Amino acid sequence: MTVLILRKVKNKIVEVLSDLRYEMFAFLLFVLTRLNNLGYDMFNTDVWKWKSRIYDFGEGIFTLSFEKTLQRYHPGVTLMWLGALGVKLQSFYYKVVLGFSPPDNDIQTVFILHFFQKIVIVLALGLAVAAIFFALKKIAGISLAVIFVLLLNFEPFYIALTRVVHLEGLLATFMLAAFLWFYLAFIHQSDVAPQNKKFYHNKSFLFASFFAACAVLTKTSALIILPTFGLMLYFNSKNIISSLKYYIPWLVLVSVFFILLWPAMWVQPVSVLNELSKGIFDTGVEEGHIQLYFGELVDDPGPTFYFVVLLLRSSLYMIPGFLLTLFSYKKLSNSKKKFIKYTLFFSAMYFIEMTIPTKKLDRYILPALVLQLMTSAVGLEYFFRELFVTKIKAVYKYLVAICFILPAFFTYLYLNGDYFSYYSPYFGGLRVGIKVLEPKWLIGQKQIKGFFSDPVVWADFEPFAKEESLDGLLYKSTINERLLVGFPEKYYTQVWPFIREVGAWATIKTLTPQAVKTAYFVYPVWDDTSADEDRFEIEYLGSISERGVKLYNVYRSCRIFDCGREN
Repeated sequence: MTVLILRKVKNKIVEVLSDLRYEMFAFLLFVLTRLNNLGYDMFNTDVWKWKSRIYDFGEGIFTLSFEKTLQRYHPGVTLMWLGALGVKLQSFYYKVVLGFSPPDNDIQTVFILHFFQKIVIVLALGLAVAAIFFALKKIAGISLAVIFVLLLNFEPFYIALTRVVHLEGLLATFMLAAFLWFYLAFIHQSDVAPQNKKFYHNKSFLFASFFAACAVLTKTSALIILPTFGLMLYFNSKNIISSLKYYIPWLVLVSVFFILLWPAMWVQPVSVLNELSKGIFDTGVEEGHIQLYFGELVDDPGPTFYFVVLLLRSSLYMIPGFLLTLFSYKKLSNSKKKFIKYTLFFSAMYFIEMTIPTKKLDRYILPALVLQLMTSAVGLEYFFRELFVTKIKAVYKYLVAICFILPAFFTYLYLNGDYFSYYSPYFGGLRVGIKVLEPKWLIGQKQIKGFFSDPVVWADFEPFAKEESLDGLLYKSTINERLLVGFPEKYYTQVWPFIREVGAWATIKTLTPQAVKTAYFVYPVWDDTSADEDRFEIEYLGSISERGVKLYNVYRSCRIFDCGREN
């Protein structure tokens, strides 16, 4: 009897794994395409703030001080859950695998923690992408699901934002998953099984609610899901009462997941909701963000900003695919047409929501970008299926599929881990892109590190010892023997670990006590304000380039070097 039971269990497992083989491929593809130098690639601007919030969030969980899980109005709850798990994995790695606690004076501790926090985020997102594949396969067929997931996995801006300790990658993925599972539960299901009056009892309803809650728990801009999905139900049924019969149970379950996954809601729900409201209206709508846009400093880049972002940040496939979708629209099935309409509607709603506030950043539009990519995938699928694949022998179909994805794969390799440096070749690539959209997050970290690893740069200096710090040596004569490198303040938080790794110390160029001791200063070419330096003389030394494009100008201090002599 036991043998029979075990055999049945084994057969069931094999059956399930066979049924989910494509989903497992989607998961593995997502994870593998993000492992390249993960944790040692970059630090985003406010990563240290999020690491601090993650620590406090984890402390609130493990000490049962649940009010501490309210850290920010964003609210970033999903990121903090995953980041806290990364902290635990790092601790396990050191104490169990290595046999000692993480050392405080070793820069590698910073990178190792960064890796563990990022790998947890990547694994969670990989599972969400597998769920996206499953839902899309049910809605539009496996060929579209395969094409879209391949495009999504190699979309440069999406790769970049799903490899960081930040919100947009999580937000875009959860919003996309919520949309597809909601569509599967209520829109698609109503077409294929109109006799089923209890759609909300199936797993699609649960997944739609869970991913919607995760999206809102990630960032409050995901609240656009609530009215949008309600309108989708109404458009589908043309009956308010019928729509509410499905919308209200879904909204209730979203609220349940929202409360369950955020412990602060268990102890001080009013304070939580007040903080969220304050963040939306005081910061999200009214507070701008000064940035360089087409070479000019602006507080609000205006209503065309996100159109420019989509053009410059989208992959080689986005525009041709969208044009193919428009070209083939009349020839598509009614179900595909309907799916495109709802996808574009959701994308437009989010696009409008992001355009209204004065605070605009390129990464904010990622959810709309991946939705647009899905509409492009429809056109590409039609082209290859109807106009190409059906006209060639079956033996060549795999070759066609490989050729189709090669540009994306080569772009992935060409970027070599620096995915934020991608700008569409259709509009001038990196050389033009940095002059239009200022890189808010540092690019070329590897090149910066390489420049300051050069023995020529170190000719007159000794590296900092592990026990030494800038503050401890700043007013001692030995500071003149150590290498200091100055950066603009907005890039300092992103670059200091790489400078510390080569034995030097990064400084903020505007802090005079540190600046007067600094040997080299780095200015981005898109915002080179070296001519404004009036505290002491600096001299141009050289440049740091990536893929043949000059990114940074390096100057040396004439207080430390004998300027005027040959470099």
